[in-house]
Amino acid sequence: NAGAGTINAPLLTVHGGGIFHFTFGQPVLSDINMPMLTSVGDLRVEGQGADLSLPSVTEVVERMNAGGGGTITLAGVEMLFADVHASENGSTVAMPALTNAVGVSLGIETGGAFIAEALESFTGGLINFDFDTSTMTIPNLANIDNTAIDLSRGAILSLPNVTSYILTENVNPLFDVTEVDSLLDLSALTTLTINEASNATISIQARFGGPVDLSGLTTIDTVTTGAI
Repeated sequence: NAGAGTINAPLLTVHGGGIFHFTFGQPVLSDINMPMLTSVGDLRVEGQGADLSLPSVTEVVERMNAGGGGTITLAGVEMLFADVHASENGSTVAMPALTNAVGVSLGIETGGAFIAEALESFTGGLINFDFDTSTMTIPNLANIDNTAIDLSRGAILSLPNVTSYILTENVNPLFDVTEVDSLLDLSALTTLTINEASNATISIQARFGGPVDLSGLTTIDTVTTGAI
């Protein structure tokens, strides 16, 4: 935890992950000097003005959590396996270099924000997007194979670059949209391929008026004997 002041650790490296927890308005960007730090296990930022930027970090092992209006900026991470959570207005996780996420649980709730403009692939994970003031900036995302999507309370997610979806794992429900003001726009999706070994029934749920737009879907290819 950091109060008013600075953190100056120009030679710091962390072996085996490590937990960094910054709370209640400190530190600001200029307070941290850790140029040798490339890998962290757990990043947590809480509170208005708690703005954490670690440009030298290229790997997060476990999770990132921004809450209470705090922000995390990691400009050096290109591939992600760690979970991400941002909740409450102004809480933001920004990853401008991120292109690929695998097995990630991404939770953006109650006015939180996720910014990853270079992200092209998010596979084998979960996107949980909640509340009408939450934002998710992922304009180049094209591959969401084996990813479940859950939207609620007015969240709107449009994925115009996703034209195909391949399911090889038991992901159920596949898409779940709740409440009338929520919207999952997958209108560019033309082909859904199900090749899931357990032959389970796969659900796409639109509940309490929450629409799933699959207006461009022309082909459902069930390689196995599962059902939708």
